[in-house]
Amino acid sequence: MANGLLDLSLVALVALRILSGEIESQAATVADARRAEEIAMNRYRTGLINLDFVYAQTTLLPNERIATQINEQRMVPLSFL
Repeated sequence: MANGLLDLSLVALVALRILSGEIESQAATVADARRAEEIAMNRYRTGLINLDFVYAQTTLLPNERIATQINEQRMVPLSFL
């Protein structure tokens, strides 16, 4: 029984490490998408472009959703520790 719990703990730690990398990567993607959306919105407000900010938002929102899902996945391995 103790070996089984140890194995689950090791699997959970490995999963957390992998998810940490994914969280970092997705956070960078979200930050880039957020910056692109901000630039596009500023250009729209100043009259430089039409609807490019809509395209920037359609990139930002799914990336934010993915980041949230990865953070939720991180909670599963924590329950084994």
